[in-house]
Amino acid sequence: MLVASDTNPVGKKFSIQVGAQLEVLNPVHNVVGILRGSDPDLSQEAIVVSAHLDHIGTRSYGDDRINNGADDNATGVTAVVSLADAFASLKTKPCRSVVFVTFWGEEKGLLGSKYFVDNPLWPLSRIVANINIEMVGRPETDAREKAWMTGWKHSNLGAMMNSGAERVGVEIFNRNDVGEMLYSRSDNYSFVRKGVVAHSFSAGSLHADYHQPSDEWEKLDIPHMTKVIQGLFAGALYVAENQVAPETSGK
Repeated sequence: MLVASDTNPVGKKFSIQVGAQLEVLNPVHNVVGILRGSDPDLSQEAIVVSAHLDHIGTRSYGDDRINNGADDNATGVTAVVSLADAFASLKTKPCRSVVFVTFWGEEKGLLGSKYFVDNPLWPLSRIVANINIEMVGRPETDAREKAWMTGWKHSNLGAMMNSGAERVGVEIFNRNDVGEMLYSRSDNYSFVRKGVVAHSFSAGSLHADYHQPSDEWEKLDIPHMTKVIQGLFAGALYVAENQVAPETSGK
């Protein structure tokens, strides 16, 4: 789009110079780790625990131009790494295998997760659930030490996760106002498109610092975040140990 000053007479010719477009290719990566399950049969199935590691970069104005992404989504990546450490520390590994992934390119259109499901490192038919983690560092009002799941009506994963999480005093609930809308907005939806039970789990709101340079780590509620990660671990362990896999509801 070209915007000309209204001081230029209509019909007057003028010239402009525009630099050539420059395309720069940068290699990017998903990061994947696998913990093999202990059951001879169920270990052939896997749960994928994921979060996106990218953010939106910098902006062109203001004193602070760096969009840090502390809550979105350094907290989710922290949760994945913490869960990987917790599962690996178990003396007896869970029945099912667990695949831990941090995706590049969620903010660019779910690119990393789309690549993963198109080039799966684990057969999609044997992935029983994707537990995707988004923004768990800043609780919403009256929901400290609680987490909510997107797209609640589409499967029984939320109920299963809550059955495990409640063992450590964490509730996983259905957020009615935005839970359905956000179901298709994160990396879980790449799995949904392939027929896999997949949802995102969050423990906060779309606060005023969302996608702003002001999303700083100092604003995170670390005790809340720690408790929620403990709940997600207990929930994921419940799913990994359960003989019955999560099921879609058909809604």
